[in-house]
Amino acid sequence: MARLQGGFLSPVSSVVYADARTKRGGNAADRFIRGERVVLSRALTHFELVTRPPGSINPRTIQAARMAAQARTPFRDADIYLVWGARHVGVWSWPKSSLESLGKGEFHAVPETVLHAPADGLALRACMEGFEGQLWQDGELTASRWWPYQPGADEWAAFVRGLKGDHVVAVPTPERPALNAPAQPLSYRVLDMVRRPSLKDIAALAVVLLAVPLLYLGGQAISLQTFIMQANGEMASLQNVTGDVVEARTQARYSATQLTVYDEILTRTHPMEILAVFAEAAEEAGTQLESANITGRRLEMVLQASEDLTPASLVELLENHPSLSGVRFAPLGQANLWRVEADVEGPEQ
Repeated sequence: MARLQGGFLSPVSSVVYADARTKRGGNAADRFIRGERVVLSRALTHFELVTRPPGSINPRTIQAARMAAQARTPFRDADIYLVWGARHVGVWSWPKSSLESLGKGEFHAVPETVLHAPADGLALRACMEGFEGQLWQDGELTASRWWPYQPGADEWAAFVRGLKGDHVVAVPTPERPALNAPAQPLSYRVLDMVRRPSLKDIAALAVVLLAVPLLYLGGQAISLQTFIMQANGEMASLQNVTGDVVEARTQARYSATQLTVYDEILTRTHPMEILAVFAEAAEEAGTQLESANITGRRLEMVLQASEDLTPASLVELLENHPSLSGVRFAPLGQANLWRVEADVEGPEQ
């Protein structure tokens, strides 16, 4: 079987010969995952050259080239393969019936010559079946003639006489070229894939459309979880602070600044800032913060106060905070212990 040069993900190569013999490459799973390229024997195909339609490669110019190709093929019911060059379009055609033995599976049929590397001028090449005379100009195949056997001097001379320009008439030494991947402009390959997408292309697109949102949401979830862990750590650190409440206030402001990048996720007031406000207010009122707790929208705090504490000033300070309302101040059973309660505005903490 002819082998295509390529890597791990190159298409599986199969071959169809002139006598209807077929050699399939790989198994069904390989052909679906990697795709299948069916190489058509030169004996099955016909070549014509048409002038490239003016303008860029687009659906209109491709349709014009295909209409010209259908008008030139000698087969009644033909498949067409276009080779898009700089000045010409190479038109390869073959009867659809030659591929019936492959069944209904998806594959990409390619004439054998399309896989040949360009030559310089005239070339005689040994094909999978027979021999092909070729004329290459500026990297484009401009003429082709096939023989089931190696042509003699007279047959080669007849081929050369039919070409435009002056060419050496001597029969060149036959060469057997490697079968490489076909070279086509990227814009033509994309438009051709859109025109006739395969199941593999559709499946790949579906995977992309599903994978991108999942990866995005997964990344968002990881970022949110990381932030929650950081916030929990910061809360634990604040609850263990026994030093200067002013330093705690500074830390709270820094943490609140960090929250701005999560504004779309977390819009509530940071719990550390509220606790710091209480701590600062307690210090200014000459009291000591014993404990504080936020449950839902309710905040509770226990203060150790001096005997000459005036609750009014502390309540006023707390009610002026934009996130607090309904501040209540009540003595506990023990001497100089006070309970302060307030409602936290906005979403639940």
